[in-house]
Amino acid sequence: MDKQFSESKLDNAFWTLGNNIYIAALRRGMSLSIPFFLVGSMALVLLNLPFPHYKEFIQTVCGGCLNEALMWIYNATMEILALVFVTTVSSSFGHIADSTYSGFYTVTSIVCYMVFVLPMDTGAAFVVLGPNWMFTALFVTLICCSLMKRLFIVSRRWRNQHYQEGIDVDFQNVMVSLAPAAICILFFAVLKICLTWMLGSTDLQNIGSVLFTSLFEKVGTGPAGALLFVLICHSLWFFGMHGSNMMNMVADGMFASKMELNVAAVAAGAAPPALFTKTFFDCFVLMGGSGATLCLLAALLIGSKKRSNMKRLFRFSI
Repeated sequence: MDKQFSESKLDNAFWTLGNNIYIAALRRGMSLSIPFFLVGSMALVLLNLPFPHYKEFIQTVCGGCLNEALMWIYNATMEILALVFVTTVSSSFGHIADSTYSGFYTVTSIVCYMVFVLPMDTGAAFVVLGPNWMFTALFVTLICCSLMKRLFIVSRRWRNQHYQEGIDVDFQNVMVSLAPAAICILFFAVLKICLTWMLGSTDLQNIGSVLFTSLFEKVGTGPAGALLFVLICHSLWFFGMHGSNMMNMVADGMFASKMELNVAAVAAGAAPPALFTKTFFDCFVLMGGSGATLCLLAALLIGSKKRSNMKRLFRFSI
């Protein structure tokens, strides 16, 4: 009886978590971004196939146009992931909260994000669209959408009180969305002013980078730090966020430098001092994707029946 009660409570907890609007928006937004991941990843693979003659071919064919085209595709997908996530997550949130105004959720979230993170030097603006800014992008998007959802309730009441027959529906929607959008944009502008005043800089740092880097500076990059890195990566995946990309700033800033120390030590004839490096995670933790996905695919190949959904999943994934 106690076991059934515990299972029931666990099921209810998972049901509540799965139907939470923020988790649902993140999950749906990440799913919508998968095509861009696949296209960008394929372009990156084609750019870096480890064959000397192939690399020479793509760099010289048509005067290097093929190589440039692949770089354009990569930059237009993988290098603007923060913008992609703002768009897909806010659109998903708007679709779940109120499909009538889902477009306003998206546009307002993009504007709020740019207001919050855009540096004073416009030449450096492109960097805030990249994958290292995804945590900040999701942070701003969810706050903006949550605020919009509450403001739309008030704005919709105003529309009902001032509704007149014959007014164009699109015009009504614009008028209803005007105040929520303006308030959200103003909110992030004021928030940036406050943070700028406290930090003494007009160019705000990536929130995720600051938080995670500060954490790992205290924990270190030993066994505890390595376990924490993997735990955070997969915890983010559990909530629908791309853990590997969101922790990329830690992997590059904290663990990549350890590989340089190892190379220098081996060149000097000494033993490599660091075990947990970015290369270690790439080879043993993130091989084929977070959670060593290639190993999971191998298990599907070995353990699945000849004609089964798991077998088809294996073929599609490979």
